[in-house]
Amino acid sequence: MKQVYRKDIRRAHWRRVTRRAFACADFEAPGLSGEVALLRMDEVREPLLVQDGKAGTCIADTGFFWLQVAPRARHWWLTAAIKPDGGIVQYYFDITLENDIRSGGGSSFLDLFLDVVLIPGGGVYTLDQDELDGALRAGEITPQQHALAVREAAALCRALPAREGELAAFCREWFERLRERLAPDA
Repeated sequence: MKQVYRKDIRRAHWRRVTRRAFACADFEAPGLSGEVALLRMDEVREPLLVQDGKAGTCIADTGFFWLQVAPRARHWWLTAAIKPDGGIVQYYFDITLENDIRSGGGSSFLDLFLDVVLIPGGGVYTLDQDELDGALRAGEITPQQHALAVREAAALCRALPAREGELAAFCREWFERLRERLAPDA
């Protein structure tokens, strides 16, 4: 069973990436604010492949980027996996119990297990319902936290297909802005 734990915007806990560059900034958008960050994977131990339908899709490898959007007062955290050529592979939303927004690359979130994935021009689906349900059975989360995760994931699944263009434009804009500011990250 996975434990509820905090993940940070630098992904410092992620040992797969052995050398990286990082940039971040505060952002304001209509009805949304927080921190946005770009991580470039300069060296990885091994690529990360995920099952996307019947084929495996690479979301992390040398030269890939992760653009993360950490919003205030929301129960999700977005990671857009981006290929070296700038093409977005997928939008991955962690459903969160809380987002702790701290400027300068200090933001983090408390993971609530459930995830929502949007494939550009494709479908939207959820992941790890079994982990969420198992955490409830094990007493790691409350029934209210379980309901929050299910409600947030359902709302994203409904909204994302109609807002994919807006999401893509936001991610492209921040990818370009932050790519120019990347610096080696300790």
